[in-house]
Amino acid sequence: MKKLVSLLLLQFFALTAFSQAPDTTTFEKKARYRIGRIRDNTIRAITPADFRNAFKAITDLAVKRAPYLTMKELRAGQADTAQVVNINDGVRSGTFIYSPTSNAADDSAMVIRHGNRRYIRQYEYVRPEYFGAVGDGVTDDIVAINKAIAFQKGDVKFSSKTYVIGAPIRLQRGVRLIGTGNRETIASRSTRIFLKAGSNCEMLNTPFARGEGATHYMELQGIYFDGNGVNQTAANVAINFQGVWVTSGIKDVFIANTKGTSLAIGNGSDLHVENLWVSNAIIEDSTRYAVEVNKDVASPNLFGLIYMEDIYIENIKNKNYGDPRNTQADRGNGMLIKRVNTINIMDVHLEGVARMIDLSANDVVNIVKISASHCGKAIYADGGLIRSLNESKIVNIGPQRLYNTVGYRHRTATGFNSNEFPDYAQPSSETAGNPPFLIVSSLSAPNKLPATDVLNTLRILRGGATSPQTIRIQASSNASETAFIKTNGRYTELGSSYANSGTDQTVLRLDVPNAVSKSARIFGDLRVDTELEFGVSTDAFTNVNRIGITSLSGQNAGQGLGFSRVANSQSGVDFITTVRRAATDPTSNAAYLGQFWLNTSSGKYFVSTSVGSVSPSDDWKPMQTQVTLGGSASLNFPSTVAGGYADLTIAVTGAVEGDYVFTGAPNRTQGEGYTAFVSAPDVVTVRYHNGTAGTIDPTAFNFRIRVQK
Repeated sequence: MKKLVSLLLLQFFALTAFSQAPDTTTFEKKARYRIGRIRDNTIRAITPADFRNAFKAITDLAVKRAPYLTMKELRAGQADTAQVVNINDGVRSGTFIYSPTSNAADDSAMVIRHGNRRYIRQYEYVRPEYFGAVGDGVTDDIVAINKAIAFQKGDVKFSSKTYVIGAPIRLQRGVRLIGTGNRETIASRSTRIFLKAGSNCEMLNTPFARGEGATHYMELQGIYFDGNGVNQTAANVAINFQGVWVTSGIKDVFIANTKGTSLAIGNGSDLHVENLWVSNAIIEDSTRYAVEVNKDVASPNLFGLIYMEDIYIENIKNKNYGDPRNTQADRGNGMLIKRVNTINIMDVHLEGVARMIDLSANDVVNIVKISASHCGKAIYADGGLIRSLNESKIVNIGPQRLYNTVGYRHRTATGFNSNEFPDYAQPSSETAGNPPFLIVSSLSAPNKLPATDVLNTLRILRGGATSPQTIRIQASSNASETAFIKTNGRYTELGSSYANSGTDQTVLRLDVPNAVSKSARIFGDLRVDTELEFGVSTDAFTNVNRIGITSLSGQNAGQGLGFSRVANSQSGVDFITTVRRAATDPTSNAAYLGQFWLNTSSGKYFVSTSVGSVSPSDDWKPMQTQVTLGGSASLNFPSTVAGGYADLTIAVTGAVEGDYVFTGAPNRTQGEGYTAFVSAPDVVTVRYHNGTAGTIDPTAFNFRIRVQK
């Protein structure tokens, strides 16, 4: 019996040791085994458990044809022959599809490989987390962010986290960086990108800013950039958005706490900036601004069709811990707009800045609405809401609201003088508001203007068949009481409807030559042809009826030109004042009151105050004449930084403060200039201004000074 049992056990162990167990290592093989067990069973009866196991294997296979795996499981081959795999792996989750043609490397983000099988992520956008970003406010995520940008060439979406960076984000053509919002500083509610302490670099740059050339289709949206400025030791442009063209933009972006310029744009066109908030920038360089447009663009280049809406620039400091809102000395500069073809700003507010908006050599600047609060510096002689550093062709500024702000509405920079760009003060009352104003240099003004101040030549163009063209000025609440200037090109009329029941009455009409006789004519010089009449005999002009230029002869010969007078039946001849010249003071009696005598030797003038004095010299009194003083010296000004000035002096005996000073100075490049003034008795100060972007060492020059008393 024992031998039989031993024989059976040996047979069992032999069968189990050398028989092949079923292969159920994959869902597909397990399903085949379970179905085959039912189909091919000839040993025993089929049980309900067999059906349940087979059904479960089939269900598992159906699900695992698009299985839910981790990246590790997919890389280990658990997808078997599945064509679609769903990765359930936290922030890296997504759908991957088998690609039989791909030979891409496994990057643990967009491509997963098992043997020769490669699975490619399906996506409409990518996240930095796919490439290893953490967004915990501690880990440096810059490598992952730049990998996402380099891979995508489309939308890169950020979560509501704080992403720390220690190097610039390298924006690429066709990429949009999209966050969840910029207004909320709570990490769980917004996308915040934070510059690591001591990084001392830009936060973001474009290909042009990196020297790779201009490109297109780039956008920032819904992101809060924090420059951590107090923990940086060197100033850099935070968002260097240069060389962007064609449908590029910045939308819902908050840039704060930067060390240096917050946003620099330029060298491109077709840029849309909407809902931009710049706050708490540290601008220690007095030549830089929180927002700069085309700062480094040089003449004769012009760039930019730029549209801006809802721009807020506040608390720009010139030191780490300044209080620019309440302390003028702590304020840094706001915004520079330079060499732009056309820029349209719908609404801009500035608060706590020194230089508000500076303009330089633009074609067209339109600002629809602007406000400023706690801005400017009293020490700036050329401070203003809008400051023109030099000529821009058209500057159209809409209504302004200024509160606790120092400076003019418009001010020309020191060293820039232009009739077309006058200084324009703000009202003394802050509650009065400021009406729009338009400054035009070399281009014609628009055909239709709003209620605005025009500070230069205005051209009104003919529209349709209406002639003459009329400018009508209503100076009272009564619309029928107006003054007018009317012209059809051949004549010009000036008149008024005042006290004439709204009917126009011409007061003065100027004709071109030979158009109408007995009319005032102006062509080049003022000329009176034949006679000049004031009214007719029935008018109120009774004191003077007629003035005629006569050629004097007879007893009046040699006394000079005169005029005949007919007034209230009186007649006579008066003389037009003449000047007698001699090399001495007066030696003969005056011919009439008001006659002049010029001593050609001394240059002194005399005027007659009486006629026929016993002593001829008693007819004359000396006149005060202008005295001109002069001096010269060779001046060698020191090297002067950008935006700075240097003073040297020249002695001019007799000069006092308030005298007019004229200087013969060398010709300088654009942005440089010299001014001169009497700074103390007998001392004239010559000031060199460097309005350029760099340091200049002027060459020595022999300056000539003239002082007019």
